[in-house]
Amino acid sequence: MSAATTGHAGRVRRVFVTGDTHGSNDILKLTGKYWPTGKGLGRDDLLVICGDFGLVWSEPPSEESAFWLDWLEARPWTTLFVDGNHENHDLLDGYEASEWFGGKVHVLPRHPHVVHLMRGQAFEVDGCGRWFVLGGARSQDRQWRVEGRTWWRREMPSDEEYDTASRTLADMGFAPDYVFTHDCPTDRLTYAMPWYVQYRGTMPPADRLTNYLQYVDERLDDRVLRAWYCGHYHEDLRLGDERHHLLYRQVVELGEGPVENPRDDQFVPGVGMAIPEQDVVLDEVAEREHASMGELEAYLVERREKAGLVAGDRMDPDGQRAFRLWVDARRRRELRVAGPAADIA
Repeated sequence: MSAATTGHAGRVRRVFVTGDTHGSNDILKLTGKYWPTGKGLGRDDLLVICGDFGLVWSEPPSEESAFWLDWLEARPWTTLFVDGNHENHDLLDGYEASEWFGGKVHVLPRHPHVVHLMRGQAFEVDGCGRWFVLGGARSQDRQWRVEGRTWWRREMPSDEEYDTASRTLADMGFAPDYVFTHDCPTDRLTYAMPWYVQYRGTMPPADRLTNYLQYVDERLDDRVLRAWYCGHYHEDLRLGDERHHLLYRQVVELGEGPVENPRDDQFVPGVGMAIPEQDVVLDEVAEREHASMGELEAYLVERREKAGLVAGDRMDPDGQRAFRLWVDARRRRELRVAGPAADIA
């Protein structure tokens, strides 16, 4: 199958990368309000999601998933995703494989501009270098999930997929320009999870996949590699150098890394304008977001005693995060009412 058959119309112009979307939970970073660049893109532009896509969850899809798949299909760009641990891998495995820029993909049957990049594949994307892709990761919350409903054993690569990945890398001389994964190499875990070392006093635990990615990382041609992108750890960080990047809310252009420690007044693609840490009074925030004080208070009441608010009704960082969750929920509801063609500017 040609690139055009996958919903990609011609020569790639621009490529952007972001982290997990978790179904609809973290998808608002792709709206015009948080990522205005997306509104000016076309089908020849690509967006790569680094795992935990989360919208291929049931067949038929839930009303929620169906809406957001339709919403992505209506965006002007073409969406690509690496699989993470929070996917229905049985459904993904059941899709027909096709070819896209020299590698294998799954094109979603009813959404031809939403494409799954399969594990262990290489893609030579015209004008955008050679890519290596390996999805999957181990669920840290496995004990709270139900097999076949919220967790699938195929979250980790199979022996065959590791073999495929090794052959792919050997064929390309371990010299991709870009790497897209969900998890990261073992030696990068301390950068991805600094809190783990701080609170537990030990290195984060490795597994077969992180060790395999470490093997890959040690053998990549440093003269060629431009960037490695991953998700999974819900932060926007550089993992020890200028080429290994962890993404979550931010959207970056291919070759760039995330903005670390943005200023309060700095607009960050995918995040928007940060809520000022010390200077936001609750009623001012409510007015700015067109929310009533009653609605906001009802949402934050359980957090008030725990740190949702500090003296003077000013929001501390935990309160800001609670408020952002509340605002995101409102905006998802607004989009559902407006329909899949709508956006939030």
